[in-house]
Amino acid sequence: MAKTYDAVLKHLVEAYPVAWLKSLGFPTTAPVRVIDADVSTVTAAADKVFWVEETPPWLMHLELQAGPDMDVLDRTHLYSTVLRRRHRLPVRSAIVLLRREADSPRFTGLLEHLDPAGDWERRWRYQVIRVWLLPVESLLTGGLGLLPLALVTDEAVNRLPEVVRRMDDRLAAEAAPDERKTLWTAAFFLMGLRHPPGMAVELLKGVREMEESSTYQWVIEKGIEKGMEKGMEKGSKKVLKETLIDIGAIRFGQPDATATAVLNS
Repeated sequence: MAKTYDAVLKHLVEAYPVAWLKSLGFPTTAPVRVIDADVSTVTAAADKVFWVEETPPWLMHLELQAGPDMDVLDRTHLYSTVLRRRHRLPVRSAIVLLRREADSPRFTGLLEHLDPAGDWERRWRYQVIRVWLLPVESLLTGGLGLLPLALVTDEAVNRLPEVVRRMDDRLAAEAAPDERKTLWTAAFFLMGLRHPPGMAVELLKGVREMEESSTYQWVIEKGIEKGMEKGMEKGSKKVLKETLIDIGAIRFGQPDATATAVLNS
């Protein structure tokens, strides 16, 4: 499932590089293009690399991480070094963490390699973007390619209907029909980073582009089939209870301990 989230984010990054650069603190009016991320000398590929045609030009390297992976820091450092060597350009690197499960105390923004005496041998700085901590307002008012992330932030948890409404208003005003459908589909899948599937379906069912989306309808059909199978296996009352909790959370917020105890009884 982590690969699904990574693929969705990679598409957004590739389609909206300027918006992502601005979110990383590097706004630019210069042309930006996605370049081949292959670092064949290490038989691997970085997630996304931008060529920023400022004077002088430089590269922006992103690694997107949805699940725990203790190798991502060393891997990002290696890719940065290989990209600098291959293109002979300065490289800025960022690790984009999509959810808390991917986080680690190691991600401080500074990697130090020490010699045997404990003295530092080299230091490498990078950026860490924790998506769940991003301000929802900056995502709602920033580049269109960042809008889907608004639904998975901490600030949006208790105001999801409002966030969906504001996204809908903005996309209706600024995006072409195909682009709206693409961004809503991305939002639907990315909500799986922290929300149950039933919540995503309930929240987006009034969005026209989603109602017309074959992908969305396919997911709903599969969800119904899975729910029926689950009901046969574990009992329909449990399925109904879980659905009630999902929908109730949208209407009234997450249940407190007392409400949870009542529902579980």
